[in-house]
Amino acid sequence: MANLPQAFPQVPPSAIASYDYFDIAEGTGMKQFYLCTSEITGPAVDYHLVGNVIYSAELYLQFATASDIDFDLSAFNFPKTISGTGILQIAFRNAGASGTCYIICRLKKNDTVIVSIQSPTEASAAQGVWNMPITIPQTHFKKGDVLRLTIEGYQGGAGIASIGLDPMNREATGVMVITQSSIFIPFRSDI
Repeated sequence: MANLPQAFPQVPPSAIASYDYFDIAEGTGMKQFYLCTSEITGPAVDYHLVGNVIYSAELYLQFATASDIDFDLSAFNFPKTISGTGILQIAFRNAGASGTCYIICRLKKNDTVIVSIQSPTEASAAQGVWNMPITIPQTHFKKGDVLRLTIEGYQGGAGIASIGLDPMNREATGVMVITQSSIFIPFRSDI
């Protein structure tokens, strides 16, 4: 039996969108971005914010006195607005016989500071995760703008402090057990 041509194309099933009730009620949605690195030609390293769990070129970043590193998200393809309480989770280790360490984190729109927060100060031989809420004022990003997290690390005394940079959370044997660091950003939604 021959197949007869259809007069009308078959309509594919429609997609079903599902949303968290709280996100709809608040008009926000939380997105997690991980700190990571990539290697480029030569010994140079780039620092990124990424939305997926990928392997990082480096597991951690050490600082003996002070460091100032920018972690950038790719430029936005569409306008976005962020607002609300985000969360910073930064894995750390303060190694050595003496000294303290802490970080100052600045969330930026391009190079303009939106909000800044400082971690607790940790004594030597401390290791764990700084889990810090960060209140983000309503900030609009247009197409091409970049969301940037600048981390300034400070270590005083005899020792070396480290922060984790691996979304896969691989152990840095002899240095850090936890290496995954991330930031949760509340985006405004127009649902």
